[in-house]
Amino acid sequence: MTDPTTTGFDVRYTPEGGQPRTTVFVPQETDDGWLRAEFEWTGADWRPVGTEPVTQVALFDEDCELTTPAREELLGTDDHEEEEGPTNE
Repeated sequence: MTDPTTTGFDVRYTPEGGQPRTTVFVPQETDDGWLRAEFEWTGADWRPVGTEPVTQVALFDEDCELTTPAREELLGTDDHEEEEGPTNE
């Protein structure tokens, strides 16, 4: 099996009453981020819908348990230190 963290992966689905769609996640070579690209099937080709950079991607199986992301995950990195208020010296 190919490692999706090095090659990327896609999720294909068909919304009720809509055209088939695919969301592709491609790892970026320049950093640890990913590019998310969405496409819609036109009947002949995949039409680009939009793209955006993302910082984290995770795959889960049927035993997936939804959890609340850590503060660092929401900020994108753990480089953000809490700013301290003024000190009275």
